[in-house]
Amino acid sequence: MFAVGAAEYLALAWTVTVLIGSRVLPRIFGRTLVGGGPRWRSVSSLITQWLVLPWCYFHGAEVGERLFIYIFALYMLIDFVIVK
Repeated sequence: MFAVGAAEYLALAWTVTVLIGSRVLPRIFGRTLVGGGPRWRSVSSLITQWLVLPWCYFHGAEVGERLFIYIFALYMLIDFVIVK
């Protein structure tokens, strides 16, 4: 049986944050295409790359590794929800 732990809750929190950001960030940073993607999406990615992924690396162990795997997969899947 699969036990829900800290990594799963953190992945869920990250997903909710990105989904909320997909509603708020376009109003702040605009939808202008920069490098093939909207500017707000680049800002969203920077937040993950500068805060969440380093946390996964420095936290290490099981939670950090599992959270990294979840975020990696969710990054690919979340585009199906937020791309318009």
